[in-house]
Amino acid sequence: MRINFRIILLALPLVFGACSDSSDADTRPATETISVSVGSGPKIDIESEDKSRTQLGEDGVSVKWASDDQIALWAVNSRSETVFSKQAFKLYHYNTDYNTAKFRGDIPQMPADTYTYYAVSPVPSESDGTQATYLIPDVQDGGFNGDWDVADPVKAPALEKNDTGETVQFQFRHKVHVLKIRIPKNDLGEKVSEITLAFPQPVTGRMTVDAADPDAAPTLTDGNNTLTLRFDTPKDAGDVVFAGQDGAVIPAGTLLQHQASGLQYALEDRAVIADGSALVRVIAVETGAAGNLDAGEQLQLLSPIAGVESVTVVQTGGLTGGADAESDDALRARVLERLRQPPRGGSMADYVRWAREVPGVTRAWCYPMHMGIGTVGVCFVCDAQEDPFPSEEMVQRVQEHIEPLRPATVKELAVFAPEPLDVTVRLRISPDTEALRDAVRAEIEDVFSREGAPDSVLYRSHISEAVSLTPGEQDHELLEPAEDVVVPAAYLPRLTQVVFEGEVESHA
Repeated sequence: MRINFRIILLALPLVFGACSDSSDADTRPATETISVSVGSGPKIDIESEDKSRTQLGEDGVSVKWASDDQIALWAVNSRSETVFSKQAFKLYHYNTDYNTAKFRGDIPQMPADTYTYYAVSPVPSESDGTQATYLIPDVQDGGFNGDWDVADPVKAPALEKNDTGETVQFQFRHKVHVLKIRIPKNDLGEKVSEITLAFPQPVTGRMTVDAADPDAAPTLTDGNNTLTLRFDTPKDAGDVVFAGQDGAVIPAGTLLQHQASGLQYALEDRAVIADGSALVRVIAVETGAAGNLDAGEQLQLLSPIAGVESVTVVQTGGLTGGADAESDDALRARVLERLRQPPRGGSMADYVRWAREVPGVTRAWCYPMHMGIGTVGVCFVCDAQEDPFPSEEMVQRVQEHIEPLRPATVKELAVFAPEPLDVTVRLRISPDTEALRDAVRAEIEDVFSREGAPDSVLYRSHISEAVSLTPGEQDHELLEPAEDVVVPAAYLPRLTQVVFEGEVESHA
């Protein structure tokens, strides 16, 4: 069993681009409108040198679409009449595996004909016919956004109501160039917060592109020869400021090592630095729970890669999901459960079993009609981890595992981690020694692990019994909790601390 994690590998980059304002599409005609869809491949696909000289995406040849991205669409019929112009289409589906997107918008009904479709991204602040105008500001933050793209025109039939996005498929080209700046030495005595660049010709201002002529160079008016980059995080020697990305590649299988423990991790897939970093997945070389790491822990490349920082920091959420091999008793219990609860086409027991099929998941609970009729909720825990509450990545992993198994009658599946119900245990023990404290703490933790569950009762008497059964214990007084712990549905009791208040008083 191996475990997948997500970390950020940092390079030294920022880019030469800026956010542009977008406006709503032209007012729709008074005729009845229909909802239709169009599709696109990668936002930027660099097929040859004559299209672009940039490498901006994780695969080295594309920039990915992002949520809330919009394109503007024109349609011209066979008689060269414009049926609609600058119509706003919003991203509603994006396939990260194939880097394809679908956009949805409202348009007037289109008569049967052959149309030429034009598109730009994003919706321009101004337009005149098929000419779209954007504002490139004089002051930028050095961060890349993949705006200012023009699509190759597409000839296709009329778009029809509820079109799936297969009729019109665009391919976009980027219309700005990029610049890379390195700070090899810093004698200023402090980090650099701002850089002003001077060029022999204007580089900012009002940029106009023609959706009908994607090969044409954009025109720039009201421009400025200087560009100022202001950084939220000041830069120092060795930092790199990008007005783009030159595609530093991190090969699949690249090894990183946790210096404190010596544990190694391998990149699952090839990555390319973009926008200053690359979000990657890694697989622990050694199996088991020892591979789990907290956020903030450092990993180091075993072999240096040009353009990539050698040290990276584990991001929020940490590296989670690692679990030791299942014990014989646990396996036996799972086999018996399968015999007692055979598959029933989507029963509550089926959802629990499906969740537990994911490595690391030890317990799960099913909630029919979690969000109404036709919905199911599943929450789960990973008891083998130091923190049994699953990470977002583990939740996503369980969701992806159950999705293809659930019956078609279930409209929506929600997989989630239980909410913590924090509990403090406070007591006196006799004799009050460090060794006995450690043993008592372990017994109490075991009670929480065995009996703590959503929609249950954690009995105070069971906690007291566990303390009594601790080897070496002579007497104790349980001060807190003062009563049984009632656990609501979708909550899990969490032992926050065990407080010892000295030795129990003698009753002699």
